[in-house]
Amino acid sequence: AHTSSLGSAVPDLLIDVYEPYIAGNLAESLKAQNRLNQFLTDLPRDARSQNFLMGAEEKYILKQRGICQEYVSSYYKPLTDENKTAIEALVKEYGLEG
Repeated sequence: AHTSSLGSAVPDLLIDVYEPYIAGNLAESLKAQNRLNQFLTDLPRDARSQNFLMGAEEKYILKQRGICQEYVSSYYKPLTDENKTAIEALVKEYGLEG
């Protein structure tokens, strides 16, 4: 078993990996895993490089989905306006709007 804070922000992308795997459709599961990997690759990296975890990015995704505000504790480097614009585009590209 595995838990991920990313699952709170984009559960759809993780479910798309899990369900075909459980059903024995490994090809479809791998396709979904590759899509998830690409999403993660496309996320801005500068905040992540200083935060270690993707808390700020996940909170902003949740905001884009209408779930909460983007605020994180002072432990995390906040996102820049460029980061936010990039995440907004990814959320739209992957069909993850609220």
